[in-house]
Amino acid sequence: MPIDTLKASKRLKALGFTEEQAEGIAELLNDTDAASATKDDLYALESRLDERFERIDERFGFVDERFDRIDERFDHIDNHIDKRFGRVDERFEQIDSRFEQIDDRFDALQADINERFELQSTRIDERFNAQHAEFKNYVTSRVAWAAGLLALYITLANYLMG
Repeated sequence: MPIDTLKASKRLKALGFTEEQAEGIAELLNDTDAASATKDDLYALESRLDERFERIDERFGFVDERFDRIDERFDHIDNHIDKRFGRVDERFEQIDSRFEQIDDRFDALQADINERFELQSTRIDERFNAQHAEFKNYVTSRVAWAAGLLALYITLANYLMG
């Protein structure tokens, strides 16, 4: 909206400005008015901005569609990976089951070995004790035999000598 410089100059003079000051300020206001925007200018700018935002929205709509497709691909890949991990988990469960079976067999074998060891230990102890008793009897009988022979020799020696 243009400014009436003559009217502005008269008002400034009435306020106490010199003619030269009043005209300078009026010209300055007129120059400033040329750089200011009217309502129509603002509506035109708003319209242009709306058009640009619509174009940007369209472009982002395309980008959103691409992101949606990428998300779908990631979901597909994620499902595929989940299925594969599920199969791997099943295999690990099978392996765990086999290890449990092996552990059970190992425990049974260990128990059998311990039982056999105890049985063999008992048999060895019994045989050792029997051999020990037999050896004791043998030694005792030999000592008794030797003592009897000694007594016989002493008795014979006493008889013959005396």
